[in-house]
Amino acid sequence: MSPLVAITALAGLLAVAAAVVALLTVRLERMAGAVAVAAGALALAGTMTTGPALGGLLALGGVALFAPVAAGAIVVGLDGRPPRTLRPAKLLLLLPLAVAVVAVARAVADAGTLGGAGQGIGQGIGQGIGQGIGQGIGQGVGQGVMPPPPPPETIANPAALLAFLALAASTLAALLLARRREAP
Repeated sequence: MSPLVAITALAGLLAVAAAVVALLTVRLERMAGAVAVAAGALALAGTMTTGPALGGLLALGGVALFAPVAAGAIVVGLDGRPPRTLRPAKLLLLLPLAVAVVAVARAVADAGTLGGAGQGIGQGIGQGIGQGIGQGIGQGVGQGVMPPPPPPETIANPAALLAFLALAASTLAALLLARRREAP
């Protein structure tokens, strides 16, 4: 597993954990929400590399996906009302949670443990019933055991990557500022 794929997986796992904490707790919802958005943005940026299959889609739709997440996280931090578990603004954290799960799955697939089998089964179904499925499963298992070398890692969309990182940083700053204002 390359360092970039490993960072993507770790960021995805961190975003999942932070989003769950933010959704289910009251005291830690602001900080956990900020961590979920920041780590989710990093994980999403990681999925934009090492291949165009999912990266191109996320590069096109990612800003539209994360804008309401950032807005929801800022609302959680700035609305001035007593925090309540699972109020509507917190439900927006399900978006980075979903993206993080996709990022972890993509990292696992890029590592070759599931990518070979999935590709083989998909090719088999595409070729037809019977021989196509058998050949696809066999090829997929073989590629899963002995994965091919990963392709060179390139940023699919540098502008989108910078937008995600800037969005995560600005959201984190807004939540930290809100926490500071609430401090006695």
